[in-house]
Order: sequence, then C-alpha cells, then structure tokens
Amino acid sequence: MKKGIAIAGILLLTATILVVSYALFPSVMAPPLQCRDKIDNDGDTFTDYPSDPGCSSKHDNNELGTVACDNGLDDDGDFLIDYPDDPGCVSPTDTSEVNVPNSTAG
Repeated sequence: MKKGIAIAGILLLTATILVVSYALFPSVMAPPLQCRDKIDNDGDTFTDYPSDPGCSSKHDNNELGTVACDNGLDDDGDFLIDYPDDPGCVSPTDTSEVNVPNSTAG
C-alpha cells in the first residue's frame, strides 16, 4: 500500500513540475515552428526558411505555400499532390500542376 502511495506522489510531483515548467517557459516546452525545425514537413524536398518556398519567415509554422505545386492539394485532379510527386510540377514554386504533354518534332 505504501509503495502505491509513493508512486502516486511521484507521478503527481512530475505532473506538477511539467505544468509549472510549461507555464513559466512555454517556448522551451513547445515544439519548434515548422519553418525552423530542420524537417521537410511538407515533403517538397526543401527544408525550413529561407530554403522552403512555403516559409514566409522563420516564424512561420506551416511549410505549405499558396501556389498549386506547394499547397497540399490535388489541383489538377490526377490523384498526385504537389512537387515532387505530381509530374506536372517542375518545382514547388510552379503555379500549375497540369501535365504538359511531350511534343515530338518530326
């Protein structure tokens, strides 16, 4: 019985420390913003500000952009989304996902 009470006390103390730490130091406890977390969150092969075109600043928390090839949507209805997965996108700054047919000279 005493062991159970001791464990409950330790858990309560730990929870209290975490709550107080978050209240006093929220920036330390919160995860880093997407545009400075060193992760390619939107899968466009570019990471963080200023390299990722979807990041407007290092304070931006969303790597998705507003143009067709970096907005997280299937704009052309081919079931492929954004650069590099949609062949209609030549880069994440491309404004159209529409595939351009190959032309052959001859």
